[in-house]
Amino acid sequence: MDIARRQARINQLVREMLVEGLLNDHFHLVQAIRVAGDFQFVAKIILLYCTQIRTNIRAIANYLTEPNIDYAGAAVCAGHLGICSCSIGAQSIQHACRLFMQACAHRSRDQCVGVFYMLRGECSRLLPKFLEVLQLEMQILYLRRQI
Repeated sequence: MDIARRQARINQLVREMLVEGLLNDHFHLVQAIRVAGDFQFVAKIILLYCTQIRTNIRAIANYLTEPNIDYAGAAVCAGHLGICSCSIGAQSIQHACRLFMQACAHRSRDQCVGVFYMLRGECSRLLPKFLEVLQLEMQILYLRRQI
């Protein structure tokens, strides 16, 4: 698969994520920086974001398994993930983070656990597609270096 086909697949994945409500138009701004010359930017941002998802989901899960939940700590993790999600345009995860923070404010274990499952589900929907975009971006970088 050449560079054009890989880029077409990235565009298709992004369109699918927009239609599914996983991303909003802010992701196009992230992609525009690549067009402006920093070809590694999108790959770096996606890799960093995927790492942040895993780190924060794990931390939130740890908070929820404690007998006395530290709701403030769990909310901080969700807030951090929400900010990262906003910066990359991952609106479905940002929305789930907002709902989780509200559940933490109500100090309801059941509500927090329910929203956490929703948050984790949104992450599970987005991560495979982002990882495919990352893989394609890395392949494009490699092919450009070969030219």
